[in-house]
Amino acid sequence: MEFKKLQIARKPLQKTEVNITEFWKNFKSPTVLKETGQISNLHFSPSNNGQLAVTAGCKVSIYNTFTNSLVKSISRFQDLAYSGTIRDDGKLMVAGDASGVVQIFDLSSRSILRTFKGHNGSVPCTKFMPNVQQILTASYDKTVKIWDVPSQSPIISFEGHEDYIKTAVVNPSNHSQIISGSYDHCVKLWDIRSGQCTSTINHQAPIESIEVFGNGGMIAVGGGPSIQVYDLISGKSLITLDNFQKTVTSVKLTKDGSFLMGGSLDRYVKCYDTSDWSLCNSVKFPGMVSAIDISNDNTHMVVGMTTGIFSIQTNKVQKSQNAPLLPKSEREFGNERLKRKYEDIPSTENVVVVEKEARAAKYYQFDHLLRKFKYKEALDAALRTHDPALGFGLISELIRRGGLISALSGRDDVSLQPIIAYLARNLRNHTDKSLIIDVTQLVMELYGDVVWKSKHLDAQLRRLMTSIYNEKKLVQNLIQFQGRLGMVLSKVNGNGSN
Repeated sequence: MEFKKLQIARKPLQKTEVNITEFWKNFKSPTVLKETGQISNLHFSPSNNGQLAVTAGCKVSIYNTFTNSLVKSISRFQDLAYSGTIRDDGKLMVAGDASGVVQIFDLSSRSILRTFKGHNGSVPCTKFMPNVQQILTASYDKTVKIWDVPSQSPIISFEGHEDYIKTAVVNPSNHSQIISGSYDHCVKLWDIRSGQCTSTINHQAPIESIEVFGNGGMIAVGGGPSIQVYDLISGKSLITLDNFQKTVTSVKLTKDGSFLMGGSLDRYVKCYDTSDWSLCNSVKFPGMVSAIDISNDNTHMVVGMTTGIFSIQTNKVQKSQNAPLLPKSEREFGNERLKRKYEDIPSTENVVVVEKEARAAKYYQFDHLLRKFKYKEALDAALRTHDPALGFGLISELIRRGGLISALSGRDDVSLQPIIAYLARNLRNHTDKSLIIDVTQLVMELYGDVVWKSKHLDAQLRRLMTSIYNEKKLVQNLIQFQGRLGMVLSKVNGNGSN
């Protein structure tokens, strides 16, 4: 059977009303990825720009959810990282670690902008305050603190919990109120203006996660084998959602408050309709669920597990209706961006005619490997031919299939040699330099920390760096020539008008 390239016509869809069951069914089969440590926190960028912060082990990884590809990793932590949270504009991220240090990072450069030292225990919860000039932190030292970002000093410290504090949130309808949850089974409400605890709610189980409803009058608390919804004024429980067998580790409300999600160590994520608290969806995962999140526009849902696995699901209908565009950062070189850039999509007027003789075309070794989805082996086979055109064609096909990241990942310095050699040879001579540059960026992003230490790659790296330098110098010369040419033309036009 002949494999043909599938062309998909992307047309805007009209918004249609779907019922609750259809909404959850529209989340298609998940993309499963793996980190090197337990997933302790997941956070979608509030700006809906496709950024997802995945906190696991001693780093926070930023993924592009439009391509489900790794963009960058931030590993500048002294110990286990916690609570990587992206600011509303998608430019900065705050995170804590097990040593008690809290840091703010610039996501474009990964540089540390601010460092906050004042906690004497792990900091499992960090958030930007609504005024963005302050951050909120909660620590195992039994304190909740609000920090001034410019001065890197604490403004206020709330003390009153008797055990580790796992979570803290700002009331969205009253920014002067902080709500914290602790392993002492208590939810405490704090007034920033007075610095005092105004109310305490006994949850009767260690508290892992808190979500505040949009009206600011109710909270959902996850801890023990249930989720309880409390009225903040009376402190009374309004509803108990006890469909879980083990500890609920994470709760999350959709942006409009229509659905409440809960993830548990029993491997289930359950979703409730907040209009009547009925269970509308239940999904079992391969590992104990440690963190969940859903994007503000309901296009993506992510579930993290204690095994380091996390699953990204996309709402097909919502994504089509919202039609999100990829971020334009030059450092984001996921498969989808490359696919758009290099894939030739014919117009509706094009007619492609395939002759019968084409069926008898020669098959290379990498063709058979591609059919078996062995992308890494296929790339190696194509590069062994030493034919630049075959290498280019294979890379383009991997981009189209979304398999370039897989083909490049998991390599040592020996298996990287032919790839870097190919890039060095073809950077100056290839007709499509932009593709070679993008693949070079991807390789350096994946292996930049280790390639410079390898003796096997020294010669190829020097050759590659020389090619990059020469290419950069050529571009600079062309820009200077363009400027001079513009001056000459402007003078000629000026004289002509006189």
